[in-house]
Amino acid sequence: MTLRPPDWPSKSGASPYGAGPRTQAPIHSWAARLSTGTTVEIESIGHVFEPLRPNAGLVMAFERACESIGRPFTPDPRGPEVGGSTDFGNVSQLVPALHTDLAVHSWPAVNHQHEFAAHSVTPAGDRTMLEGANAMALTALAYAADPGILNLPSSQKATFR
Repeated sequence: MTLRPPDWPSKSGASPYGAGPRTQAPIHSWAARLSTGTTVEIESIGHVFEPLRPNAGLVMAFERACESIGRPFTPDPRGPEVGGSTDFGNVSQLVPALHTDLAVHSWPAVNHQHEFAAHSVTPAGDRTMLEGANAMALTALAYAADPGILNLPSSQKATFR
């Protein structure tokens, strides 16, 4: 029997076990199995991260806020269903939520990479942070002016253009 490590993209650091200290555990386990002839069982423990469920009305209000400040929305090159392991998904299952996402135009570097971090501490990164804060504040004002925006049916999937 031939054992080979999983094909995880090394540059992105992606793995099914998320970022951080646990990222290398599966590859170390594979190496240990190969060198010793033993087996290992990896079991997920802890909290399950639910998928993010954005509120369509908040998404629409945020999109309009971005447009009003002249911030063009740049879709994530990885696609619209990009997620991640975060407890914010769990929160979004219980209360109306919005996961804001503004590009710092660092592609192909993405968050949790050194290249992304380096790009984020530039004038363009600062501008993105300030524009994001402005758009979030305008979104909060839109909700304060009309709490009914939370009732936009999710079937009217509001997406960024």
